[in-house]
Amino acid sequence: MNFSQLSATDIAAHIASREISCEDIVRHFIREEELWNPRLNAMVENRWDEALAEAREKDAFLAENPEAELPPLFGVPVTIKEMIAVEGFHSTMGSIHRKDNIKSKDASVVKRLKDAGAIILGTTNVPELGFWFECENPIYGATSNPYDLTRTAGGSSGGEAALIGAGASVLGLGSDVGGSIRMPASFCGVFGHKPSNRIVPATGHEPVDFDNALEMTGSKYPLTTIGPLARKAKDLRLAMELIIGPDGYDQEVKKDFKLSPPIESWEGAKVWILPSPTMTMVAGTDEDMSEAVLMAGKYLEGMGAELKTLRHDFFKSAILLWSAGLAEVEGETFEKLLFENEHPSIPLEIFRSFTTEAKYTLPGLLTTVAERISTKFQKHTAQLEELNRLRDQLNQLLAGKNILILPAHPRKAPKLHSTYLRPFDFAMTAIFNVLGVPATAVPIAQNEGLPTGVQIISAWGQDHVTLSAAESLEQAFGGWQAPEVL
Repeated sequence: MNFSQLSATDIAAHIASREISCEDIVRHFIREEELWNPRLNAMVENRWDEALAEAREKDAFLAENPEAELPPLFGVPVTIKEMIAVEGFHSTMGSIHRKDNIKSKDASVVKRLKDAGAIILGTTNVPELGFWFECENPIYGATSNPYDLTRTAGGSSGGEAALIGAGASVLGLGSDVGGSIRMPASFCGVFGHKPSNRIVPATGHEPVDFDNALEMTGSKYPLTTIGPLARKAKDLRLAMELIIGPDGYDQEVKKDFKLSPPIESWEGAKVWILPSPTMTMVAGTDEDMSEAVLMAGKYLEGMGAELKTLRHDFFKSAILLWSAGLAEVEGETFEKLLFENEHPSIPLEIFRSFTTEAKYTLPGLLTTVAERISTKFQKHTAQLEELNRLRDQLNQLLAGKNILILPAHPRKAPKLHSTYLRPFDFAMTAIFNVLGVPATAVPIAQNEGLPTGVQIISAWGQDHVTLSAAESLEQAFGGWQAPEVL
């Protein structure tokens, strides 16, 4: 049995039927991580010994309780983004000022996976403070793409996407504030889901913790949304069913939200496509990324949907609207988080970022510069009004089982250390964070050995629609394709 081709759902089923043992499956993924991680630098902290011990305990339980009803992830190994709290593990956010920060309690979503029987294998790499679409920081270094080690895995959930894309993890948790699940998923050829805002508790993900969650409401509540990444589309739904819902701490989570059943037919649905979006300060879309959108749309049209093309400049102001929405969130500035109580010369630190004396990454420093500039233009009234209009318009357009398909990024995985040359390309994903709607990254094909893919959007709360579309497209195009060991 090829464990690397199994979904988390299938692994759990094989364990439940006693076809494979928990220890065998955990050992398999540890071997894959030992093989891949020296190449990728994706996993930053592991608990392999503890995971093996837990696997043996679960196997012993199965032997003693052959008729026991098992939770849905019993014995399934998973990985977690480093910014999401895992008890006893570091949560540095890739910042030198947080290098000794160790969590004493699991994030709510991590606890839910454990309660469902999952075995945590380790945590994965992030950019400095999690605020860039390339994983590199002064503590752990840079993460490479499993399809080409000279290219980025994306960010900020890049370590997670790289490990899953390599076949060294089957399921993981990431988070998304501007595309941080969807861009890495697209670059690494896997599935990733940014849930509708406020249906998954953020407790245990910076900056929301158990001791401040009750205060993190309204304008203090972050845009960040926790969601799953997986090699197989159906595992996204499984993970979502486990992590949604209130936890007693996060006061913003909708109390009555339930994930609806999968879509069984695309007849009667409108599938809007946007192959080549025009967005301010965003580069034009590469032909192979546009082609992936057309392929996905035409397939669903063949399944009975009505295919329609959205105006190319529908999201023209995406980067401005995302910036305005982000500015409405109260909290520490990025500069304060980056430098703590230090007051360095930013030009000097930018120079140092190219040397062995670097304390901060260039993207982190450039983000600080951009933040300083933006504070001079604090009035976002017009942009916020436009954002509200666009939100209403999009939710009406994508009501029911209607969807929008567009690229998750203008290009395939960029070369390492090149993303700052096109710093606003993330707007293609970021706009949907401030709109609050669900968005699912789906691999469609490969070109020149690199994955191409799309993101699927629906109205708020219609997560089951985008997840169903992901499963349909996986059946059509094959989904994740294992890379060769590089």
